[in-house]
Amino acid sequence: MRHSLASIPVLQKRYLNYRGIFWPGGHSRPEKEPQKNRSRRIKMNSISTEIRHSQNRAQDFADLEYRRKFMQLTDKDCASIRLIKDIIDRELPIALDIFYEQVRKTPETRSFFPTEAKIAHAKHAQQEHWKNISSANFDQKYAEKVHTIGSVHARIGLEPRWYIGGYTIVLDHLIRSIISDLTPKTGLFAKKATISTEEMGEAIASLCKAVMLEMDLTISVYLEEAEKARQKSRDEVILREQTFVADSFGIILSEVAERNLSQKMDKELPSAYIPLRDNPLISRCAII
Repeated sequence: MRHSLASIPVLQKRYLNYRGIFWPGGHSRPEKEPQKNRSRRIKMNSISTEIRHSQNRAQDFADLEYRRKFMQLTDKDCASIRLIKDIIDRELPIALDIFYEQVRKTPETRSFFPTEAKIAHAKHAQQEHWKNISSANFDQKYAEKVHTIGSVHARIGLEPRWYIGGYTIVLDHLIRSIISDLTPKTGLFAKKATISTEEMGEAIASLCKAVMLEMDLTISVYLEEAEKARQKSRDEVILREQTFVADSFGIILSEVAERNLSQKMDKELPSAYIPLRDNPLISRCAII
């Protein structure tokens, strides 16, 4: 019995792309897109991208508010943070100096900041960003900044452990400075308390909540972006594999279409496609 090309529907539709008979998925070879249509498509894609970015920004802010609510970072906490804003702003550069000294001594982190110029740039950016924290200004702009920070960390491969460690160093110095500055002094250099011990405790606790929120948001974005990168890499590998297999079988099937039954499949294929390659109908284009 002769088997015509139509008796191989799966291969016919999915792999017969050699010489332009079919493209993977059963589509015919696409014609060249007119320039006018291409320009319109690019414009529509740009609009869609902007809409998607706007939606993402709104989602980031909604997510921030949801997390704030869960960790009980209230408006009262924000007011407590503002009580120690001057201390935070004053001590942050010192805290960052301590942090970057540790960065210089650690090979894994030093590679991200190989020059003093990069350290200075990063330090300045962090000081600007921390103004949002010391002002307890957790608005949509803040959410966007945190999303950018998380994306950059994922792109350069800065693991969360170094980020968490860095915030630990900064927070350690800030808490010690707040306590030292606000604790009443006695003796020759006596100093009257500007806020009560209870208010100081609330301010420190609120600052810790704010820092935990920052780390939570940033690391969540890092993990999302890292997963997207892994998925993109997997998709690229799969696409290369499918293209290779489609081309390999396409040669055989195009020869069948030309009634040439002498072509053999002798290429090395991914293991998942070996049974298909070894099928007598494909490997020899046999007449059964």
